[in-house]
Amino acid sequence: MNPPVVCFVGPSGSGKTTLLEKVVAILSNQGIKVATLKQTHHPVEWDTPGKDTFRMRRAGAAVTLLATPHATFLAQPAAAPQPLEALLPLLPPADLVLAEGFKSSPFPKLAVLRAAHPWNPGDLIHVVALACDLPPSDAPWRHLDINAPAAVAAWLQERLP
Repeated sequence: MNPPVVCFVGPSGSGKTTLLEKVVAILSNQGIKVATLKQTHHPVEWDTPGKDTFRMRRAGAAVTLLATPHATFLAQPAAAPQPLEALLPLLPPADLVLAEGFKSSPFPKLAVLRAAHPWNPGDLIHVVALACDLPPSDAPWRHLDINAPAAVAAWLQERLP
């Protein structure tokens, strides 16, 4: 059975990463195995120029995996942004998948909003809840307090099978 997937979406600086970090810690401490994915539009280099894996990637390796005693890193060149549904099979088994970004994906979304970063999540599909510092509105979504990560974690637990 595939684990539930929820995307945390919102403008830069709205607190998505901070909220995710706190929620992941709460869920992990409760024994829930959480996988996270992060989408970025900026180039990222995790490797060190001149090192073995860097050289293999530059030589044209289709996939490069670096295994250390403490972590595993997988690099696969992409000609275009990868949709979330194409990345999920790369994950090891988990109870819950939390993604940051992937606004256009078909998965349920938690819109993260702050009064200081106005944004209208109504333009998105599959928004199921708001985590914000604004008073509850007439929006058709569940309202969660962005400053209460335990409440957000409890809401996510409701989505687990």
